[in-house]
Amino acid sequence: MKLLDRKRIFFIDLIIIVIIITIIRIVFFIRMDNYPSLVDFTPFLNNNNLIKTEAQFKINENLPKIEAASAFYPFTANLVQTIYNKDSYKNDMVKMVSTSQTFQDLINGEADIIIVTNPSDEQKKLIEESKVDLMYITLFQEPLAIILNKENPIDNMTIEQIKSIYYNSKSNWNNFSGMNHIVNAYQLEKNNGSQTCFENIVKNNNLNKYHHEIKLMPDIIDKVGKDKSAIAYTFYSYYSKMHKNKNVKVIDVDNQNINLESYPLLFDVYLIYRADNSNENIKEIVNWISSDEGQRIIDLIK
Repeated sequence: MKLLDRKRIFFIDLIIIVIIITIIRIVFFIRMDNYPSLVDFTPFLNNNNLIKTEAQFKINENLPKIEAASAFYPFTANLVQTIYNKDSYKNDMVKMVSTSQTFQDLINGEADIIIVTNPSDEQKKLIEESKVDLMYITLFQEPLAIILNKENPIDNMTIEQIKSIYYNSKSNWNNFSGMNHIVNAYQLEKNNGSQTCFENIVKNNNLNKYHHEIKLMPDIIDKVGKDKSAIAYTFYSYYSKMHKNKNVKVIDVDNQNINLESYPLLFDVYLIYRADNSNENIKEIVNWISSDEGQRIIDLIK
């Protein structure tokens, strides 16, 4: 084979490899329709969407592996970028997974730390049956946003009105000074963190033909964006940082704006770890969280 032909084949192979790598990056990092773009929240990546913060506290080795529920992945990535040593960091040290998966991985020892809201009843049963002692450290409070289609004239609802929609099999928006349309109430599947928090409000959240169960948070946001009669909910961090929809609006609850400390739908977000984990850096992180520097940075990146 001629040298020129060999060079041509080499460059063709090189181009194919570059194309394959590009496709892999797209599949794993770039948002396709309903999924967030994780590359925007990758720690230490140039031009990411994370807030640039500096801390005197640093972990240089034996970095704990952290898993976060979807809504808290940007916060977690920001935390890691702030306190982990860049040269010691590897991409598998922070992951975004489902809330259910975080608890399973923590119990199984596949994650050192998880960042989530309170476990559901099923997750509590899983923890109890595992006989693993978990430690809960409160990080901050996360608002649960009530979302409507932007065409809906309603800008405020009471908690009792929201409850009544999800209690009843059939509601009409004109009962709440809105449009003359049947309310399409959307909710997430059980054991989703947002769903667990919402169930703490509504208590009796049985599905019926007017209550539509959606599996993923981006899908429930997009459903509301397409349905003028819709109502749903999502953690505000997820909506505001990862999947904002121009056809969706966040309404006040009990006349309280979601950005106020008096907003009534606030839920604790925890850093959770196994009490028997031997990685001493976990306790170093916990101690730092309670420090003035830790509290200042958490308030900035939450």
